[in-house]
Formats: sequence, C-alpha cells, structure tokens
Amino acid sequence: MYPILGRYGSFFLYSYTTVLGLGVVAGVALVWWQTGREKRPFSPNPLLLGLTLALLLGRASFVWAQWDYFQQRPDQIWQLWQGGFTYHGALLGGLMGAWLGRKTVPLPLLALPLALLHAAGWAACLLEGCAYGHPTTLGLLAADLPDDFGVMALRYQTQLVGLLASLLLLGVLFWLYWRWGKNGRFFPHTLLLTSLIHLPLTLLRGDPITQLGSLRLDTLLDAGVVLIALTLLQYAQEQEF
Repeated sequence: MYPILGRYGSFFLYSYTTVLGLGVVAGVALVWWQTGREKRPFSPNPLLLGLTLALLLGRASFVWAQWDYFQQRPDQIWQLWQGGFTYHGALLGGLMGAWLGRKTVPLPLLALPLALLHAAGWAACLLEGCAYGHPTTLGLLAADLPDDFGVMALRYQTQLVGLLASLLLLGVLFWLYWRWGKNGRFFPHTLLLTSLIHLPLTLLRGDPITQLGSLRLDTLLDAGVVLIALTLLQYAQEQEF
C-alpha cells in the first residue's frame, strides 16, 4: 500500500486522488483523440457535466454510507483531495451526464474512457488499500495484505485481479474500436463487461458495506448495472446512440 505518494510542506499527495485524476485526464484525452479521428467537433461541456455529476454523486453516496463518521467531522465532507468516493455513485453520475450529453458526445466515444477509468479505480484502490479482499487460505489469489486498520492477513487480491482484468478489457476494446467504434452497442457492451468484472469481485471483498440479507449492497448494485447494460444493448440493436 502506498496511500501517500509524497509530502510537500503541509501538502500531501494522495495516491488515490492522483491516480483517479490522471485517469480522468487520460479519459478526456481519449475522447478528444476519437473525435479528431472521426472528424467530429470536440466539445468539453458534456464531459464536464458527466465528471461533475460523477464527483458529486460519488462523494455524496460515500458520505451517506459513512455518515456516523462525517456527522462528527462535517468539515471533512468537502475534503475531496483525501479520497472517498463510491464506485456506483460515481458511475450513476457519469451515466446521467453521458446520457444528457449524448447528442454532442455519442455514447460509443465514451466506451474507452469508461474502461480506462474502471482500470484507474482499481489501480487507485491497489495503492490506497481500499476494496481489499476478505481473509482466505493459501492460494493463487492470496497475498499478505492489510485491511483499513492495517491488520495483516492472507487475503484475496481483489484490487490486483480487478486491475489486471480491466487492463485486459481495455486492450481488447482498443482493438475492437478500430473495427466497431461507431456501432451503438459499443458503449453498453463496455458497461456490461466492466460490471461483470466488478460483480464477482464483490463476493471476495472484505471491506465493510451495508448488507441486505446475506448479500453485499455493491453486489446487488452491480447486478442492477448489468440489467441496465442489457437493456441498453436491446435498445442499441435498433437505434444508434
């Protein structure tokens, strides 16, 4: 774990926000590159809208989930540079922005940035130590890793598996883009595949989260995203986005 990359006076460079920030910049650059390749005008406004909604909903959902902590420390609610976002809140905000701005930036152009940000999120958690796996026995996926409190144990390497799977998906999508980029099903397929990476890993995670019966809340949310992606795929069979 490398939660802090460096310190410059009283300023700390946190790995989580740094990696996610670089992912966002690279995602915007990908959209700019794709619009240039397809000779389309580039407009940053829909991207800014999506990023803003992702930031707000990702942070709001994190604060809600950790309200017992933030209720005692309200001044930290807006300290975004320290990290603290939920994946599904940010995804919902980004999807809302993408849908609202789809006339200016078509959804197929957001498929590669979505996969890139998915990989950046897992890389950020790998450095920060979030989304850690629950204890297990010796095995291929096991490693001596800490939890949020620094307690070391043999745990599933959920962050590493998520990162490697996301990078593999990103590589495949780059190859497919050259042949399939303008197809309306490119974005919902990407949404589906990223969710199918995320969903099984929730079953191996040990970080605390709200439970609904015997299931984690993020497992159910990922199942919901899979259904949304399948619905979009059905719609995209008949109409280009």
